[in-house]
Amino acid sequence: MVAHLSTRLALLLLSVLIASTLSVTTEAQDAAPWAASLDDIRRTATLIPGPRPLRLNFLKFAESLRTKNFSVEGAPEVPSVQARTAFQVVYPDGHVMVDAGMDLAVHSFFGRGVEEPYFPDAVQQVEQAVRRARLVVVTHEHGDHVAGVVHSPVAAELAPKIGKKATGIKVAMVFENDPFSLDVRAGVVEDIKRFGMKIVIDDKMPRDLSDISPTLRKVQAVKPDVLVISGHSKGAATAARQIKELKIDVPMIAMTHCEAAKVVKKFAGAVDDFLCPTQWAETLSYKDKMFGSAMDYDKLFKATYKGYKNVPYQSAQASAAVQVWKDAFQRANSFDTKKVRDALAATNMKSFYGGIKFAKAGNNIAKPMVLRQIQNGKFVVVAPSKWASHPVNFPRKPKN
Repeated sequence: MVAHLSTRLALLLLSVLIASTLSVTTEAQDAAPWAASLDDIRRTATLIPGPRPLRLNFLKFAESLRTKNFSVEGAPEVPSVQARTAFQVVYPDGHVMVDAGMDLAVHSFFGRGVEEPYFPDAVQQVEQAVRRARLVVVTHEHGDHVAGVVHSPVAAELAPKIGKKATGIKVAMVFENDPFSLDVRAGVVEDIKRFGMKIVIDDKMPRDLSDISPTLRKVQAVKPDVLVISGHSKGAATAARQIKELKIDVPMIAMTHCEAAKVVKKFAGAVDDFLCPTQWAETLSYKDKMFGSAMDYDKLFKATYKGYKNVPYQSAQASAAVQVWKDAFQRANSFDTKKVRDALAATNMKSFYGGIKFAKAGNNIAKPMVLRQIQNGKFVVVAPSKWASHPVNFPRKPKN
């Protein structure tokens, strides 16, 4: 069914192109205005075999404000609106989406610091239509056309609709043989299984963390889509150095301890587009009465402790832990161990660090992990999309 829809849509788009071309007279050579005849387009569309589309819907979900010469060569430098749109071709047996829209993070990126019109209700309509579509046709790979799939929380579900199945993703992994790294590995493996991806390399780092070139040689041979690395600061530094030396080319590399290993300072552009997990970032919209926003905390920390270019998430985490203790002692109104423990277990608060609420196992379940990417030497939030300040760069393109 999808194949038939794909063929019909391709023919439909071709018919539009042909009809549009036919409708332009020979006077176009003399700079006559471009025009397209709807009658010609409809007449050409009748040549396509199979059931005809019932209708063509389109929706504008955002606007970018540019001068006309930004889009049209030779046009005057006058204000104009670039409409960000998605199209839906409706057939009797389902619909096809032409382009997938974008999230607010990508729209803000295009705004270049200027707040531009964005219509959340329309965005939600596009998201729902993309998810129900039998097929998604991407006209080209700009963020306003693909982010509706790439940044979607159901990206793995949508991937087959644009020709890439999650089951076709090959993952290479190398981890230090310690409790922290193996815990990270367990989470990675769980998601790999959930999405049906394939593990092609699953190695342990040597005890001294000084050389992972045997693993990287395998990477060169197997050519995975994703490389995941966790080995604390020394392991991260070793990995970054040898990835640079061996010129390892993998579309996506994710690694823990990027900041602690100072990989940007040591290896510059070679680590551009690395993905680095963190518990906290200053650009997040968390806030509380004590420290204000996450950005306020970041500024206060740097003003108090000179020399920090990036505030370690462990510092923010430690400050939040003190807040939790203060809150628990106040609610317990006692130094009795059981009362304080019960108050801690009942914690449910908002802070500059994020939400804090503990599961029975003691882990915080009110705040997601954040994924940052090194872009032009800076750590920027790319996921979850709700908190992203920048779109993710994929595939990665290191500077050297």
